[in-house]
Amino acid sequence: MNVKRMPAITVGALVVASVVARLALPHPAPAATLFRALLAGCANALLAAGLVLVHRSARVVNFAQAALGAIAAYLTFVLVQLLGVPFVAAVPITIVVGAATGLVVDALFVQRFFHSPRLVLTVVTIVVAQLIGVPRGYVNGIPGISAALRTVKGRAAVDAGTMRLPLAGLHFRLFPDTFGFAAVFTIVATAAALGALALFLRASRVGTAVRGTAANAERAVSLGINVRLLSSAVWAIAGALSGLAMLFRGMNSTAGFGDVALFAPELLIPALAGAVLARMRSLPVAVAGAVGVTILQRMIAWSYPNSAVVDVAVLLVVFGGLLAQGNRSGRSEDGRSQSWDATKEIRPVPKELARVPGVRRARWGLTAVAVVAVLVFPFASSDAQANLGSVIFIRALVALSLVVLTGWAGQVSLGQFAFVAVAALVGGHLTAVTGVSFWLALPLVTALGAGLAVVVGLPALRVRGAYLAVTSFLFAVAVQSVVFSGFFKRFGPERVYRPQFLFVSFASERNYYFLCLAFVVAAAWMVSRLRASRPGRVLIALRENEPGVQSFGIPAARTRLSAFALSGALASVAGMLFVHHQRALDQTSFPATASIEMFVMAMIGGISSVPGALLGAAYLGIANLVIPNALLRNVATSGGLLALLVFAPGGLAGIAASVRDSGLRIVATRRGIAAPSLFADGDYEAMVARRAPLVDPLPYRGLEAIPPERRYTRASVFHGGAA
Repeated sequence: MNVKRMPAITVGALVVASVVARLALPHPAPAATLFRALLAGCANALLAAGLVLVHRSARVVNFAQAALGAIAAYLTFVLVQLLGVPFVAAVPITIVVGAATGLVVDALFVQRFFHSPRLVLTVVTIVVAQLIGVPRGYVNGIPGISAALRTVKGRAAVDAGTMRLPLAGLHFRLFPDTFGFAAVFTIVATAAALGALALFLRASRVGTAVRGTAANAERAVSLGINVRLLSSAVWAIAGALSGLAMLFRGMNSTAGFGDVALFAPELLIPALAGAVLARMRSLPVAVAGAVGVTILQRMIAWSYPNSAVVDVAVLLVVFGGLLAQGNRSGRSEDGRSQSWDATKEIRPVPKELARVPGVRRARWGLTAVAVVAVLVFPFASSDAQANLGSVIFIRALVALSLVVLTGWAGQVSLGQFAFVAVAALVGGHLTAVTGVSFWLALPLVTALGAGLAVVVGLPALRVRGAYLAVTSFLFAVAVQSVVFSGFFKRFGPERVYRPQFLFVSFASERNYYFLCLAFVVAAAWMVSRLRASRPGRVLIALRENEPGVQSFGIPAARTRLSAFALSGALASVAGMLFVHHQRALDQTSFPATASIEMFVMAMIGGISSVPGALLGAAYLGIANLVIPNALLRNVATSGGLLALLVFAPGGLAGIAASVRDSGLRIVATRRGIAAPSLFADGDYEAMVARRAPLVDPLPYRGLEAIPPERRYTRASVFHGGAA
């Protein structure tokens, strides 16, 4: 079968599935429901087009695609509703403000991380979505608008949520609902926007350059094309498309513009599904896929109001579509996309300095201070603080699972907390309902998590790039719905009791703190040993050069699935500890966005190292402890991550390593020790030549007559005459 035709075949299969579902569902959706699905699909189609454009240009999944148009759409609503601006004049404002938002994001973030690993830029889009995802604060702060909102009439106009539209007498009926100008405008404007985009890409010089850059960025640069300028054009177009999409969504939604959470999973999922089914390549396939997924969602939701069935159906569609596609990569996925997996690793202490007495004493001293602080903390703190310490350790286990999967295997997962949720549900049921011992349920739950992670990672064997980030995110949304649906709510326990080992009870906060600490120490030791072993080195090599690893006869698929299994097992242990820590199964503790929070946490600490995982968990725990305000915590985490990505891409672990290396350079210079790894950015020969000799030159023969091993040493009376 022709691999190039697989995306189109996948979308065709989606259309066939929609028709079959229309006939097979117990309660076929009426015409009005399908038409509303088509209107929602128009907005999702524009979002999917923007996702494909950005991915083809920058090789990233733009999780801020919906947020780019948030400010533009809400501003249009306020101008029409509050200040009386005609709708016809406000629509161009939507396009211009959306494009301007895209340009600002490109100038502040994309250009700054233009040559950074694609993983870093993807994380930047997540942070940007969190920062600009709620537009009320930005728009309501404009002087003229804020003055109008102070009046009772102004507040009532905005709180209404529905926009005043022209041609109020235009109505047509599809049983059982009535539609008007908003529906007609949405369909016509979507067709016009997509047609203008196609004409721009085909007929204009800039559009031709964009398509050429998407096909082969390196060749475009060699031909003298300004790739950075084209990136700005793409982000402006993506912002304009997002502005229109969010405007259509507000016009046709029963909630209107009143209260919108623009980074909500249910908003971006249909667009992401359509873009992934198109392999992030074909705009027509992405548009058709987004519309098809939206219609399929609404049809299933009509027969099964439970959102779990809808989310699982979307996950299975995307999952099956990726498995049905081939593993052939285009030229555009072989060049710059290779930097998707690149993560900065922390260098160990150079062997030349590891045995220096001062260095050894410093290492042992810092380790002793850290160990004493961790052991003394529960005795010097309250029960609430010891409880928070246990949460930090549980999060550290999740971060360690991301170190293995993302930092070393190069597979980006935005659904890691879903394994925690599944383990919490199953583990809590085993210990609280069926009466299985905690110590027997733990290996069972761990094996379940490892197997489930292998299943979720199967698409990574067929396709390359950012697809796992999307499928894992969809998996997190589906798990959130399924785990806490009606059936599983009855399956889950109401109360969970903490375990006991021999005569030691872990019911107290202090004892449970030490239990979680023991698991973290064991997991950190195991992951560290993995990195130093042959499987760990193969995992890193597979991330950096898969064809080279396969040329040695190493099975890439088995190695990659092993990383998924270990990652799922670590997350499942965290879930088992978490449900017994909470003493109950609370559905509010497992939102889909928690997986993104865990990913951001691992990036803050340093996703490529074990100390980074521990530092990231500690940072997030301390931020939750000392910053009570949710907005300030968001600034401390999201804003802090942006600052780290700018100044220290290696995270907190990278900063600590830089400080350590600065001290080691001083030691190496004073002792005349040549450590090439500490001077990787300089001229090693020049560094050696700059060493100052410590012995006196021989008469008439100079320094050259003295052997090099004696030239830079001198006996010391403080060390018993030793050199």
